[in-house]
Amino acid sequence: VLGDLGISIDSVIQKGTDDMAQNAELVMMTHRAKEASMQQALKLMQEIEVVQEIGNMVRVEEWDE
Repeated sequence: VLGDLGISIDSVIQKGTDDMAQNAELVMMTHRAKEASMQQALKLMQEIEVVQEIGNMVRVEEWDE
């Protein structure tokens, strides 16, 4: 989904697993991406069968000092 929308992944962290529920929490950081593309990606990823939920998306902005 991300690649199809021109969104590049910078890093992925898997934060623990729940063997009983057979799930894991993933935290992804992307490179710069258009807001509209991110919103569309979130909508499409939520429709994927193995995705239980998308907790949130936090926009990270760069600050020049």
